[in-house]
Amino acid sequence: MPPLARASQRSRYSKKRAPPERDWAELHQDLISCILHRLDQAELLIGGVAGVCRSWRRAAREEPELGRRIDLRGGLWFVPPFRREWSLETMVRKALRLGAGQCEAFLCERVDDDILLILAERAPSLKSLHLISSSVSDQGFEKAIKMLPLLEELEISQCLSIHSMKVFELVARECPLLKHFRHVAGMHFANGNAVAFAAASMHKLRSLHLVGHTFHSEGLVAILDNCHDLDDLNMRECKPIALMTAYK
Repeated sequence: MPPLARASQRSRYSKKRAPPERDWAELHQDLISCILHRLDQAELLIGGVAGVCRSWRRAAREEPELGRRIDLRGGLWFVPPFRREWSLETMVRKALRLGAGQCEAFLCERVDDDILLILAERAPSLKSLHLISSSVSDQGFEKAIKMLPLLEELEISQCLSIHSMKVFELVARECPLLKHFRHVAGMHFANGNAVAFAAASMHKLRSLHLVGHTFHSEGLVAILDNCHDLDDLNMRECKPIALMTAYK
């Protein structure tokens, strides 16, 4: 190939080279804020934001709204771990610091007593709590729920160590603002009737989901008679006994 042709070819290739990398630290603060609000909690804590630059981490710290809703379900374990030594407790502590005491919603799996008590102590304004497949005990839950009087939404799903009848009675007593309650029974859960009667004393309920329970029909009747604002009742996979006889 003639030298002139080779030079022309090199010139064409050079024009197709990738542009220089963007300096993410120089982005305008409003644009950084917009990006941060589109990320989930795990990404904020150990994903790209943790590895970008100091200005992004500072921007995250200066926006407590980012920590008002802490959702560490599922996807947490698939975010590239910039800090492999982090435990779930470390993640929760950092998320609560990010929220600066303004956390209003917490959704998480694999929570234990220590994590739940940390949450209760540092999120006094919590309105929504979702515990899924967690090892929280009756004793740990009782201590925490007494510190969360503003709860409006509570989910306890597949938490095998929460099974005392007193726990659900305590929820009704300590959370007078509760509007949404969901309980998914785990294996060998035998207090379905107690949960139904406890729910019947949650007079402001608008939605009630009891999944996988076995209970006497009197419990269901008590719910219908006492929860006058209830407009969403889901009793999937439940086994009420002699319902029609009891509700005559």
